[in-house]
Amino acid sequence: MKRLMIGLIIVVASVTSNQATAQQELDTSTTSTKTIRTDEAKNKIFEIEYKGIMYYVFNGTWHTKMKNRYVLKNAPKGAKISFKPEGGKYVTMHGKKYYRCKGIFYKEHKDSIYEVVRI
Repeated sequence: MKRLMIGLIIVVASVTSNQATAQQELDTSTTSTKTIRTDEAKNKIFEIEYKGIMYYVFNGTWHTKMKNRYVLKNAPKGAKISFKPEGGKYVTMHGKKYYRCKGIFYKEHKDSIYEVVRI
């Protein structure tokens, strides 16, 4: 009977420990994708003003700024940028060529201007 109780206690402790670790990892990854600390970004951010709102593009994702953090936002359709975001690839849809990066589709114009056409 003592062995059974000790075994049960070990199993419960192990499961509880694994759940706490998994929750901690989930919380860390969730918050890190929504905001970026200003000091982390340094010179890797591109500023774009579109319809009176300042957007910041960092590693192919779009953000707005709140206090000392950059908050993840959807890329505004119609916004144009003068650089190709890193990490994407060219795709063809319905016979048209687009550049896709992190779920955002860009149409390439002359002089390497990229317009957000689809999110």
